[in-house]
Amino acid sequence: MTNMFGRDLDMEGDRVPTEESGVPKEVDVGSLLEAISSGESATGAAGYEITYGRGKYDPEWAKGKKLSEMTISEVEKLQTGMLKDKRNVENTSAVGKYQVIKSTLFGRSGTAEKPSKGSIAEILGLKPEERFSRETQEKIGKELLKRRGLEEYKSGKIICKAIHNRNDVPSRRRIALVNKQPNIAGAGYFGFQF
Repeated sequence: MTNMFGRDLDMEGDRVPTEESGVPKEVDVGSLLEAISSGESATGAAGYEITYGRGKYDPEWAKGKKLSEMTISEVEKLQTGMLKDKRNVENTSAVGKYQVIKSTLFGRSGTAEKPSKGSIAEILGLKPEERFSRETQEKIGKELLKRRGLEEYKSGKIICKAIHNRNDVPSRRRIALVNKQPNIAGAGYFGFQF
């Protein structure tokens, strides 16, 4: 695998591009999103249909229904059902190619009909009857990437590094953006828990 600078990248994450690598002038956002989806759900078309736990926490009404054919309103209902499932000890509502959670999509107290200010649905103007299609999920992925520092990456303030997924499953990887200058709290990583 190569990093955003075209250099080989050690998947254990112990090699990162240095400042000598230069600053990319253009970023292939599609490739970056595909790398993220490989750690979040799956690459390619399959990723658009995945809910956390591979459907294990999906309410009965949603079983067998394609996520990309659901409306935004149905996705909210699905996520609410996932959160109510007592087996869901992780208490997550992650869905789709970028495993976006309900509070990120609609806001903490928002809904499909009335998303909270600053939520992805509000920013993108998603309508309750709109499909959670591949195109919609890609728009969501781009907005999430923007929130996680795409402009800072493009300007060279942060760099890209491959690291293990939080659950330490060796076959799954997560992409994180690494801050060149630690912030006040000293944190140098921007995680991708969407």
